[in-house]
Amino acid sequence: MPLSIMQKYPSFENYYKMVPKGKNDTSSYDLRAYYNSNPQAAMEFIKPGTHAPDTYKLPNHITFSNESMYHNEKTPGGKWSFENGKDVFYASPLNIKNAGGADKLQKYFNEKEPNVKLIIPKQK
Repeated sequence: MPLSIMQKYPSFENYYKMVPKGKNDTSSYDLRAYYNSNPQAAMEFIKPGTHAPDTYKLPNHITFSNESMYHNEKTPGGKWSFENGKDVFYASPLNIKNAGGADKLQKYFNEKEPNVKLIIPKQK
């Protein structure tokens, strides 16, 4: 009888011990839900140069987006796009709040996402 998918992979607790610092923040990313939904992809995520999907970003994540399963009317995320050969992020008011203001969000993108064009909505 073939092994079930969860028998092929370590428990979440053992998996979490393998996740490198910098990728193991569970305060703004639902790493457990990611692992439980796709342990094979989650195992790939621990390798250098890899990125996890927005699906499991929590509303307090600085680049929380409408691709997250937690995006809703009360916690509207920003929107990722690809325009003219470039990644673009349309920030939501929640992204600005999470960053501590538009200037800090721009600084984050300048430092952490330098190849992404950030669009900040006009302030009312």
